[in-house]
Amino acid sequence: RHEQEARAAVLHHLQEQQQKMTKMQEARDFAQTAFEAQRNRWMQDASVLTSELHRAELELAVDDDKCRRLVGEQAMLRSELSVEEAMRSEILSSQRAKAVAVRHLQEQQQ
Repeated sequence: RHEQEARAAVLHHLQEQQQKMTKMQEARDFAQTAFEAQRNRWMQDASVLTSELHRAELELAVDDDKCRRLVGEQAMLRSELSVEEAMRSEILSSQRAKAVAVRHLQEQQQ
């Protein structure tokens, strides 16, 4: 009879240990599932951020290209402007020379 009680106590202890193990296993499984779900969300976020970064880099490259083109156009316009200014300067000095010549002729005629 004492032996039966001892066996019952051991059996009870083993059952408690088994229940604890089962609960720990369930808790571990739950934590694992939660971790994997979080990791999947992070992976999706990282994927979205990576594609946004890629798009931003492409936009930046396009803007860079536009900027280079505008700088080129600006240089061309400056060059055209300096040519036009040189021509205007020539025209003005030619007009001055003509005015001086006309005045000179008028003075000679008087």
